[in-house]
Amino acid sequence: MGYIARSLGVEGFGVFLLLFGILGYASIFDFGLNRALVLYFAKNQNDVKKDSTLFFTGLVFVLMVSVFVGLLAFCFSDQIFLILNLSDEIKGDAILAIKSLSVAIPLTLLSLVMFSVFEGKQLFFELNVVKIISGSMIGVLPAVFVFLKDSIFFAILGVVFARLVVNIILACKCFKFFDVENLKWSFSTLKQLLKFGGWITLSNIMSLIMSGADKFFISNLFGAKVASFYISAMEMIVRVSIIPGALAKTIFPYFADPSNKRKPVGFMYLGLMTILALLVIPLFVFSREIFSIWLGEDFSIQSSKIFIILLFGFIFNSLAQIPFAKIQASGLAKLTTLIHAFELIPYIILFFILMHYYGVIGAAYAWSFRAILDFFLLEFFRWKRNI
Repeated sequence: MGYIARSLGVEGFGVFLLLFGILGYASIFDFGLNRALVLYFAKNQNDVKKDSTLFFTGLVFVLMVSVFVGLLAFCFSDQIFLILNLSDEIKGDAILAIKSLSVAIPLTLLSLVMFSVFEGKQLFFELNVVKIISGSMIGVLPAVFVFLKDSIFFAILGVVFARLVVNIILACKCFKFFDVENLKWSFSTLKQLLKFGGWITLSNIMSLIMSGADKFFISNLFGAKVASFYISAMEMIVRVSIIPGALAKTIFPYFADPSNKRKPVGFMYLGLMTILALLVIPLFVFSREIFSIWLGEDFSIQSSKIFIILLFGFIFNSLAQIPFAKIQASGLAKLTTLIHAFELIPYIILFFILMHYYGVIGAAYAWSFRAILDFFLLEFFRWKRNI
């Protein structure tokens, strides 16, 4: 990532991070099927016939939706360029990069469906092996492509190629769990998935607004160059979130298994807080040096200030994974959606007020405040419902 930042410059790197972020947020277009598949794979307890129909139905639906979304990205690339408020000097390169998302989006969404197989069946060793390969390729290949040519388009092309290879690996590994004869479409199965996934989608959309749309608002208001400092800090948060994210992927199918439904969560909080302490303290102390080595001196001062503020929100966002997974695994996706709906309007108001007075620093304060509030609300309702 550091090589890409130095090669593309501050604005070019900011655009790359924005487009890379769009790929992550494209997960809302799976209509919650990823989470729903994990839930039902865990509940089916290796019923090959049911799992085969479940997988094929989810895969085909996500493929159709993702291709449609990819075509929209291709057709409206000029409009996306204008929304991001980018300079004319990079227009041609940026539009080509945006158009390449039309291929990257379907590949990203299909990989989520296949990852759900390993999560739902609690095959965490296999899942982590593929995740390591995936993360390594997505980290390395964009830099390799930028080495061939310094352009945003080539950087995104590296992401596309990495996603393609990861999908091939996933397909080879996960199809062995299913019966070919039962790989068939089922409308009733889709209805079942969407019934649970619909609430997940609403929750994801609100989470996207509260945890992701800030980057695009900042880019639109201040330009990609200023936004790059905030996005870089947030990208570091995303990277350190791998550990609590791995916990969330582990505990959701664990709680979804009926035999684990009433297990206490105290030991999970204790373990997670220990990990967070070991992770956060060095990041807090050496944040400026980390950004200087990672992205260069241009980012070391501004991005490190923003990062320290975001770290406080990161701690509570990580802890929130436990009550969030517990509530959703109990089939109460509607409850998490209502909690996010309650947070949405106050967060938007706070975001714009703080950003007006304090700029991107204010945006970081708003994000952290929302993350802290989210944890306490989720934990309160988990306790209130005796989940």
